[in-house]
Amino acid sequence: MRADSLHVFYRLSDAAQSGIDGRPSLKSKPAFVNNRACLSNFIAVFGRTRLSVLADRVSDATYRWLQELLPPGSIVRTEHGNGAATFLHAVRLAVDLPSDTPVFLCEDDYLYTPDAKQVLLEGLALADYVTLYDHPDKYVSAGGCRCGVVGNPLITDDSEITRVYITDSSHWKLTNSTTMSFATTAGCLKADAPVYNLYCSAGYPHDYALFRHLITQEHRRLISPIPGRSTHGETLYLAPLIDWEAVAQASHTYQTFVRCTA
Repeated sequence: MRADSLHVFYRLSDAAQSGIDGRPSLKSKPAFVNNRACLSNFIAVFGRTRLSVLADRVSDATYRWLQELLPPGSIVRTEHGNGAATFLHAVRLAVDLPSDTPVFLCEDDYLYTPDAKQVLLEGLALADYVTLYDHPDKYVSAGGCRCGVVGNPLITDDSEITRVYITDSSHWKLTNSTTMSFATTAGCLKADAPVYNLYCSAGYPHDYALFRHLITQEHRRLISPIPGRSTHGETLYLAPLIDWEAVAQASHTYQTFVRCTA
C-alpha cells in the first residue's frame, strides 16, 4: 500500500487543553502532551499531504496557528462541541473516497514514533482495522488495577490471548479493542457506519463497546504493533517501552527547523 495514498482526518479541539478558558483539563497529561506538541509530532511523522484537520470549537488564536502551519484548504472548522460528533463528521468525509483508500482517523492527544506511518500501512495489509497504540489495559487482568490502569474485561493473567504476525517492520497481535484513533479503508468505514452511529450517538464515543461489536458481530480484525508506535497522551495510559518525552521533543526540534528554513 503506497504511503502517498493515505488520507488523514485529524480531530482537534481546545477543550482538553489545560487551563483553557480558565477551566482545568479533565485528564492528567504530562507537560509534553498538548495540541501543539502532538500536531507537530504528527506532521513530522505523517506529513501534510492529504491531511484534513477538523478544528472543533477552537479559539481564534488556535485557528490562526493552524492556518500558519497547514496548507490552504486543509482545515475544516466545526462547532460540534463533543468528540463523538466530530468523529462522525470525519467518517462522513472519509466514506466519499474510493473504497480501497487507506484512511487514518486520529485524535489530538497522541504521539507517534518516526516509523509509525510505514508500520501503519503494513498493518492495513493484514487486517480491517489498525491501531498503532499498544494500550496498557491489555496487560491488566479484568477487575484488577495496576499503576492506576484499570483491567480490560477480556484480559486474564495480565495478558491477552491472541495471534502474532510479522511484517517488514513490526510484529503484530490481534487485539480486543482500542481507542478512537485507528486506520482502515474508506470502504470498511462506509460498511460499518451504522455501528459508529450506534456507539457515538450520545456525545461520547463508547470505543470499547464499538470495537467489541465490530469484532464479534461484523467479524472485523483489529491489530496493534508490538511494541506500539503511538501513545495516548494521558499520563496513566502512556504506551509501554517508549520514551515518549524524547519523541515529543524530537518533533519540536523538527518543526523549529522547518519554520526557520521555510
